[in-house]
Amino acid sequence: MVKSMTGYGRGEAVLHERTITVEVRSVNNRYLDCSIKMPRLYVFAEDAIKTRVQTSISRGKVDVFVSIDSSKADSVSVSVNRPVADGYYAALTELRDAYGLRDDLSVSLLSRFQDVLLVEKAQEDVETVAADICQVLDLALVDFSAMREREGQKLREDILSRAGTIGRLTSFVEEQSPKTVSEYRARLEAKMRDVLQNTQIDESRILTEAAIGESQGLALGPLGVRPAYQNQRAGSLLVEESLRRAKAAGYPWVAVLGGSYYARFGFEPCAPYGITVSEDAFTNEHLQILFFQEEAKAQAAGRITYCDAFYDGDGNLL
Repeated sequence: MVKSMTGYGRGEAVLHERTITVEVRSVNNRYLDCSIKMPRLYVFAEDAIKTRVQTSISRGKVDVFVSIDSSKADSVSVSVNRPVADGYYAALTELRDAYGLRDDLSVSLLSRFQDVLLVEKAQEDVETVAADICQVLDLALVDFSAMREREGQKLREDILSRAGTIGRLTSFVEEQSPKTVSEYRARLEAKMRDVLQNTQIDESRILTEAAIGESQGLALGPLGVRPAYQNQRAGSLLVEESLRRAKAAGYPWVAVLGGSYYARFGFEPCAPYGITVSEDAFTNEHLQILFFQEEAKAQAAGRITYCDAFYDGDGNLL
């Protein structure tokens, strides 16, 4: 069952002539963090409240508010302070006898003197009060849990609705993707035709014959894409199509001088195979190769030789 991390519950009851109200609020939190706000007179019940909350709530920032109206439950006891009353009576009798006064001593008169009567509030049974608070807390927790379930159900319905929408859109995309790819390819080809202005592409400008010893392969020439057509996979499509054709034609490998960009197509450094292109270590470091045939790895070793277009008049690599 899905439950919301936020919630509110309220419980109220009259127990032992006390009106007890408990409110529980929570928000999301990684751990259970329970704080209790209640009159200091009843702070003895705080541990019992926290224990009861922990049995119902596992995590969240939880605030518990407790208010108690005990005006009807307050009871007092009145007793006679005998030592003080005896002292007042003795002093009044002595005045009467010493001055020959009229004997008008009465209970009403004697009770008027300070501290003759003691008024004390009856001691509360803390265990009973704590149990009453927890009983009302249980009502609040039931209400709290019910609200979380209601909110959780709404959240579940919303998630399922969104998941259904995602599923429908995914199906739609899957249905449309072949058409989209075809349309994209058509647009890309149209752009390329526009760039080339109907001129024919010389395939030797992309792939040319090359050799490593007696092993015959191909060299991939440098590629450049005009800024207006960049970030549209034009260059990637050219490389992928060139490699597909090279493999279909039976060539065992394709070499290229370039950076890390070509690793996405399967090219790897030539150094581990002992293949070089010049005396320059930096240039050799950027020489990469893609093998189409496993046995070609053992045959290809030594210096790679490009076609004449890759060298200047003195035989130096351009």
